[in-house]
Amino acid sequence: CIKTMYSDLFDVIGNQQGRSSGGNNSNSDKHVAVSFKAGKCDMTLQENGKYWITPDTRRGKVQLVWSQNALKWEWVDRRNVQEVVDTFDVEESAAGTWQRVSTSKGLEDGGERVYVWSSSNDSTHRMYWMQDESAENEDELVAKVNQYLTSPKDAAPEGA
Repeated sequence: CIKTMYSDLFDVIGNQQGRSSGGNNSNSDKHVAVSFKAGKCDMTLQENGKYWITPDTRRGKVQLVWSQNALKWEWVDRRNVQEVVDTFDVEESAAGTWQRVSTSKGLEDGGERVYVWSSSNDSTHRMYWMQDESAENEDELVAKVNQYLTSPKDAAPEGA
């Protein structure tokens, strides 16, 4: 337990050292419209038409970010918050949906809370699982994410 605490503490300290007050690393033009803890999975289409799902073991966070007059879907490694691992542009014409998928364990059995973002324009699917212990307010979160995916400009800060 203490070893983990020190590890987390050093991660935070290490992230503070890399910050700069100016230059290209500034995130001042970013507006985080919604953010939640989520792990991600890599999905590989197999020859039989089914997907092989491999979880990324890092603790993650999904952020829908309004930046440079566009909405971006970001997955961030929570141990290194400055590292955006994946970024995808959310275009109104290809927004798609964010929806829960069935797993072998149902919710009533303490099952997984797994979601897929499916693009409208192509066959792209991105799978994530919720990492917050509580599912409280998850329905509202899903509604907000879907609102921003279908109308990206709704995620812009007031006056933008």
